[in-house]
Amino acid sequence: MPEKRNDPRNQEKRPSRLGLHVERARGWGAVEDAWRRHRAEKAAVAGERDIHDVT
Repeated sequence: MPEKRNDPRNQEKRPSRLGLHVERARGWGAVEDAWRRHRAEKAAVAGERDIHDVT
């Protein structure tokens, strides 16, 4: 039977699984890509014209 998502017995496993996902994403460069996209979107909202300055 599959694990239930909100089962309190599984809540302690969640942070370690999230950490593993983040570490894998770092290996792929996804964390850095997300950070650059976030900075570019923030610059666009602020009206900055040259987004290369925010990378």
